Amino acid sequence: MKYVFSFFTLVYFSTAYAGDLQVTVNNIHNDKGYLLVSIYNDATAFKNENVNNMHTYIAIPAKTDTQTITLHDFPIGTYAISILHDENKNNQFNMDKQGTPLEGYAYSNNVGLTSTPTYEQAAFKHQQDNTSVDMKLLYSVKP
Repeated sequence: MKYVFSFFTLVYFSTAYAGDLQVTVNNIHNDKGYLLVSIYNDATAFKNENVNNMHTYIAIPAKTDTQTITLHDFPIGTYAISILHDENKNNQFNMDKQGTPLEGYAYSNNVGLTSTPTYEQAAFKHQQDNTSVDMKLLYSVKP
């Protein structure tokens, strides 16, 4: 009986610490390049856009309008997401000389319209049940 309890305990707790994280990206202007999705669970890494300390990084081919990304069994916790529509595939957030973004970008909670948000502004809680995050890409330059 001891082993049966241990088995059920293991199954219960292993699934209690993860759930599907679904990220829907809206307002994708074109199908050029990639969507670079960075998921952070650390405020310092988010602030510095530190690729070495981010939790998850995904690059997917861009598709016009809306795309949904589902991460299965993603660990529960607090996260912030940033997305770059890297149209020219150079892995950089391109800006003009005045600092105006030349490519689309988004942050979780749809913050960052006028300035780069803090981790706390972009943070959301991913629970053990499925979590859905809707994000709208912002473009300063019209297509």
